[in-house]
Parts: sequence; structure tokens; C-alpha cells
Amino acid sequence: MSVQLNVRTTKTLVDEIDNVVKQGRYRNRSEAVNDALRLFIRQYEMRKIEERMNYLAKKARGGPSLTKAVMESHDEEDM
Repeated sequence: MSVQLNVRTTKTLVDEIDNVVKQGRYRNRSEAVNDALRLFIRQYEMRKIEERMNYLAKKARGGPSLTKAVMESHDEEDM
């Protein structure tokens, strides 16, 4: 099921999207924008994972092993 989403953006950005479509990378604007949204969400998720890994690495420094820190963090999440 598709849902229509109205978005305001600049003419410059629309022209750039149109150029990518014209070059044959996408069939239309919707495909190009959907691909951009998927990339945005993946990058957001990767940032969350990176923040979690940094947290665990800091917690493990000078303390328990990284494995133990990961296990403890899972225990904290279960509470």
C-alpha cells in the first residue's frame, strides 16, 4: 500500500532529483525520493548503533571486558 506524502522543498533540489531521473537512475521522482528516504533511515539507524557501541566501549575501558559490558547492558535493558 502506498501513501501520498506532500513535502515542500526547494526548486534546486527538485531540479537535482529530476536530473537523476533524466539520467535513468530512477524511473520517476517517487522512486528517487523513496530511495533517499530509505538511505536516511539506514543512516539514522547506523548512528544509533554507533552511539550504543561508543557507550559500551567507554563502559568497558578500565573495567570489565567488552563482552561483559555488553551482557550487563542487556541486563539493564531487561529491567
